[in-house]
Amino acid sequence: MLDIRDISVSYGTHRIFTNLSATFAKGAVHGIVGSNGAGKTTLLRTLAGMIPVQSGTITLDGEPLTTKEYALLEIEPFFYPRITGSEYLRLFQFKNLNFNGEAWNRLFALPLEDEIATYSAGMKKKLALLGIIGVKPRVMLLDEPLNSLDFDTSYVLMDTLRLLATHGITILISSHIVEPLISVCDTITWIAGEQDIRHFCSSEFPTLAARLRPQGHEAQIALVKRLLSDSSHEESEAR
Repeated sequence: MLDIRDISVSYGTHRIFTNLSATFAKGAVHGIVGSNGAGKTTLLRTLAGMIPVQSGTITLDGEPLTTKEYALLEIEPFFYPRITGSEYLRLFQFKNLNFNGEAWNRLFALPLEDEIATYSAGMKKKLALLGIIGVKPRVMLLDEPLNSLDFDTSYVLMDTLRLLATHGITILISSHIVEPLISVCDTITWIAGEQDIRHFCSSEFPTLAARLRPQGHEAQIALVKRLLSDSSHEESEAR
């Protein structure tokens, strides 16, 4: 179990989390959702040790979470551009001798002999995902992994994550949209502010999208309807 206990995190004088606590079960997919700037990326980077905590603890099965046990996919993965995709994947065999990057690439059909500098954003995201699979971590931290992916690859990724979870990997996947996560996640955590954290289990998913609509949503939709109505009226008069 990944256990976050009473952590507080700040950027300078700006407090992001205050005494945040959460637990994520082993062998499950956990969604992290929230609006831009709510703290999704901050949480994943904190778990990855990139952002220090002012107080609190982060443990995996009762022991401090270490770099050997997790892999982080950032929103925009970094690569040395002049190496090929194949060379990149071979790096992960130092961590996992059984990793066969070429075999796993059958999922995405990347041109592994081409330099990464020639890859599109979606291709780079696929390559980074293969690398994370190659690390074979106990915890996967995936920050907006669906960004830049095409329709078909998104489905392949979601099904792959479910299968990885059945092999005991704990997966955290962030998104600013809740709907894509409902089909793959076992739990979803909503982050709305430093002390506004809510956890939902799968039995609550059918009504989750409606429950998480932002305040003022109805008024905004009413405004859209009025603007469309006014526009249609003006077009009718112009005719």
